[in-house]
Amino acid sequence: MTMASRCRLEEDFFEDLQIIFWILKDTFWALLFPALSILFGIAATVLQVIFLRRQWDLLASRFDNAATLFWISGNFTWMIGETFYEPEDTDINLGNTPAIEPNIDEYNKFKYGAIAQFSLSVGVLLVFYLCYFRKAYADTPESVDRMLCFPTLKAYEDTHTIFWVFKDFFWALELGPLAVISALLTISIGVHVLVLRYRQSFREFWNALCLVLWITGSATWMIGELYENDKGRRAAASFYALAVISVITYGIGKLLQADDPRPANEAAVELEDVKSAVISDDGNAIDNEDPIGDDDPRLSEELVTEELL
Repeated sequence: MTMASRCRLEEDFFEDLQIIFWILKDTFWALLFPALSILFGIAATVLQVIFLRRQWDLLASRFDNAATLFWISGNFTWMIGETFYEPEDTDINLGNTPAIEPNIDEYNKFKYGAIAQFSLSVGVLLVFYLCYFRKAYADTPESVDRMLCFPTLKAYEDTHTIFWVFKDFFWALELGPLAVISALLTISIGVHVLVLRYRQSFREFWNALCLVLWITGSATWMIGELYENDKGRRAAASFYALAVISVITYGIGKLLQADDPRPANEAAVELEDVKSAVISDDGNAIDNEDPIGDDDPRLSEELVTEELL
């Protein structure tokens, strides 16, 4: 494995780890277990700060990471307010919240702080798509996975973020219909990407499946809270657990692919095919009447070895 491949694998590992932390934060928040939800929330936020710093030179990643940081920070702020101060009447409450004491005024301060951060996240994404999107992908070559007006499938997949943030924004404002529409748009993009990824790579399918399960769990929780007296938390936690399994499966698949020796073997087969194309069955070069001698450089062991290496 080359150094570049190793660095890419390590970066992918931490990105997958952050997703796991974030989903676990949501899981324990849904179950109203403050200690673990705060622990995983801090871990996910710290990793997001690191990603913003390390990927700052990439224009698209800069905006995406900044928006995601505002989003997860707002999400974390809202969680603190709910688990510390909001009176709970739910079907499950593992942490006997609120952890401090019921105080609606204090809870509203945290909730409005979260709404402000969601607004910043949406603002960053809108600025990117309206002003910098073409510039960010100006040097992207024509790709076989071009999707609609997006240069790559990944660029198309990333659009789910803005609708997901809108879902949280409208949820915090208790604007149910707009929150549901935003959730449905996010799920629609996720399912579309899921189908496309399955056709391309079964390994990538697991990553897309994680997204669909995660947003479905979040939408289930939201609908239960807004319309069913907060009775959707158990179902949401079940979706989150399946999402964690999916992203772990995806990470294991990447590790196995990194250790797969087949690319080197395929290179050797390709070289053998080239050799067969140059030499005819009777030992003569194609389109050449002169027989190829043992000392011809095209057949030298040194050249074959060098090409394989």
